[in-house]
Amino acid sequence: MASSPDTALTIYELADYLKLSKSTLYHLARRGDVPGQKIDRHWRSRKETIDGWLDQQGESGAADLLRKLGGDYGEKARDLAYRLYNICERKGWASEALAYNSLVIAWPEISKLAQQESPQGKTQAMLFDQQEAKE
Repeated sequence: MASSPDTALTIYELADYLKLSKSTLYHLARRGDVPGQKIDRHWRSRKETIDGWLDQQGESGAADLLRKLGGDYGEKARDLAYRLYNICERKGWASEALAYNSLVIAWPEISKLAQQESPQGKTQAMLFDQQEAKE
């Protein structure tokens, strides 16, 4: 994987970095949910941009991503974060352990937010209800 923060990551490197499958990452990138650019036929993202995007997203961003992914990814992601925390703790990687532990601690709130309807969905439902009322 690229070591410099300003290096462009390939879709394979980014999938590994974000711990997502390549197909899931392609799906998110096509929808514009993950920052990056398509150069010729290949997706590229800067690690620095991805890190900044992740920092800005916070719990609501994680919940939005979880909502978009659907399925049982939530429990798998939480379990993975807990396992990675344990590995980092055993190896003495304090900053990485702290990041994973923070995710595990925030998980109940992330799950709660993911189960709530998105603001866009509420707007669409309101417009649909208004249209029905007119008819």
